[in-house]
Amino acid sequence: MASRSIDAPDLSSVVRRVGLLFQRAYAPDADRPTWPEIEELLGEGYARALALEGERADVELRIGTIVRDADRSSTTELRALSARHAELDRNARWLRSLLAELRGLGIEAAGR
Repeated sequence: MASRSIDAPDLSSVVRRVGLLFQRAYAPDADRPTWPEIEELLGEGYARALALEGERADVELRIGTIVRDADRSSTTELRALSARHAELDRNARWLRSLLAELRGLGIEAAGR
């Protein structure tokens, strides 16, 4: 399997930065985030989401190959791939949800 693994710190960095923008957006004495700041982070976040989804697709292909060529020695790898697939799916959905909220904030910022 050609792994396009996204590092957890990369995802954590995006999530942390999204949180900081939301913190600024709702703090009474802070400068509100600008649309260019939000747009840049949305681009990076969606790139990360696509990378997660790409790796998830790779895992799905590998699972299909193992199932097709199944033997008892494949069970361990199949379990590990299944767990990784679930993690990638959960992270991609979570990140896209967070980015949708950020996009809403960006639309609000752009309209001001």
